[in-house]
Amino acid sequence: MHKKVIFQVLCLSLLNNRFNSYYKPPKQNIAALSLTFFINFCFFMLSPSFADQPDERNLNTRRHHSASASASEISNFGKSEKSDYCVVLEFNSSEIASFSADDLDKFPRKTFECPEAGKSLCGSSLKGILSSAGIKEFKEVTISGFSKGRMFTAEITLKSEEIDENVILALSNRRTAKLASPKIPFKNWIIDVERISVK
Repeated sequence: MHKKVIFQVLCLSLLNNRFNSYYKPPKQNIAALSLTFFINFCFFMLSPSFADQPDERNLNTRRHHSASASASEISNFGKSEKSDYCVVLEFNSSEIASFSADDLDKFPRKTFECPEAGKSLCGSSLKGILSSAGIKEFKEVTISGFSKGRMFTAEITLKSEEIDENVILALSNRRTAKLASPKIPFKNWIIDVERISVK
């Protein structure tokens, strides 16, 4: 649109100048030329600006992206935030196993009351998980994940004698595990557990 308007203005100016040079006395050429340019300038300024016109290609692109985002949100509604979530188990710095949320659900369940959480917690015994991987004896276990609120990474190290049947990995509504125990202060619980390192 912008280029067309400029082309029209130039053509009209050229035609008017030709007309004025042939049919106007020489003394009137300057006044006629000035009037011609003024009319053309007004015509140009009143014409719709190219910048004010929506770019149909960009508009279609934005609509496409918006539709794609909406479809993606609908398809993911109700799904776990971490569909590929798993807990990695290491023994002496070597990865020996990994457990998905479904895997953790298969272990025997342990339950204890948690007044600070205002409810009872049920989960898989950490001791049972280690035993399933063939780990019977160990000195300490480090559980890595996030602190409450998931603002910072965190970890806690437990000695062998501190781990009993009530040290559990409980699954949240998002299907991620949290380390919990009545013997571990509530503020020190590890959520979204990612790694269990055994020595």
